Formats: sequence, structure tokens, C-alpha cells
Amino acid sequence: MARKAVTKPTDKKGQPATAKKPSRPKAKGAGGSRAAKVARSAEGTQATTAQELTHEQIAQRANDIWKACGCPWGESEKHWHEAEQQLKEELGIK
Repeated sequence: MARKAVTKPTDKKGQPATAKKPSRPKAKGAGGSRAAKVARSAEGTQATTAQELTHEQIAQRANDIWKACGCPWGESEKHWHEAEQQLKEELGIK
């Protein structure tokens, strides 16, 4: 009795098939349509009427401070806190 040759599965190009990696679940709150994400992003760039700082506002100010200091490495936390403090003073937030 003759044995059948065992063949490995291949893809369309004849390459050995590989198992797909399971997709990572989205973080909570990360969903939504592209339009909603753009709207949320645009909210951070506008002046706030509720006197609340956004992550985007602080990040932009910290980036400006970093550039003004000559782009030094290892001082991002210092620049972040400085940016946060400046914005709070400007907006009158405690």
C-alpha cells in the first residue's frame, strides 16, 4: 500500500502559509468614526471656553518650549510641567 505525500498549506504565491496573528482589541474609548476622531482632535486645538487644558494644548506648548531651549534630550517631563503651568496661569486655572 502506497502512502500519500503530506503537503504543507501554501499561500497564493506558493510560499508556506503562516498563521495570522490575532488582531489586538482596540482600547476602550478609541473607537468611533474618522469624523468623530477628527472632531475630537480639532477640539483640542481651539481655545477652550470651559477653561480646561487639553493634552494637545499642553503638548504643543511643551514642544514650543523644547524648541526654544535648543531641542535638548531628556527634559521632556520638565518641559511638559512648564507648559502646563504657563497655560494654567494664562487661563487662570488653579
